[in-house]
Amino acid sequence: MAALPCTPATTLLSEDFVDTTGWTVTPVALKHHAATWVFDNPGSRNLPPLVEPFAIADSDVSLMAMDTTLTSPVIDASGLTCVELALNHFFRANDTQTGDVDVRSSATGGAWVTLQTYVAADDVGALSFDLTPYAAADLQVAFHFYNAVFDWYWGIDDVVVRGTADTSLIFADGFESGGTTAWSARVPP
Repeated sequence: MAALPCTPATTLLSEDFVDTTGWTVTPVALKHHAATWVFDNPGSRNLPPLVEPFAIADSDVSLMAMDTTLTSPVIDASGLTCVELALNHFFRANDTQTGDVDVRSSATGGAWVTLQTYVAADDVGALSFDLTPYAAADLQVAFHFYNAVFDWYWGIDDVVVRGTADTSLIFADGFESGGTTAWSARVPP
């Protein structure tokens, strides 16, 4: 993952999963822990650096085939020239279970684009993704966990989307220093 060309300063989304308003889980969770993302850690997992509550798709607890997506609310990233997704995660791998970090917006034609795929190897820690190419008024991120049948789990926490507008100097007149060489005089007809 390449470093961002700027330091995003404005927080557009900050989610620690205490209040999941605006987030969508598909398929919709049933009364009991179905094969979906949940927020109550049914397997009592200790997943540092995640701190409860966090989002988890746990196929070891569900005992069912899992194909579930956790989708963010719409994020207005219009007019921003630098946008970043940062989060903590804990991906415990087994066989073919797969986790995708996805993004979509009008910049992708509304289609989901996969930023990163996790499969067959554990991965734990802080993640950062450059969302600048996808910046639009209808930006969304999603975490897709699938190909999991009584395998392990994927936990997500501290999801933050930050952005900044380009505040670099576009034009300077130079009058204060006497610099008028970039100007030309024109006599009206």
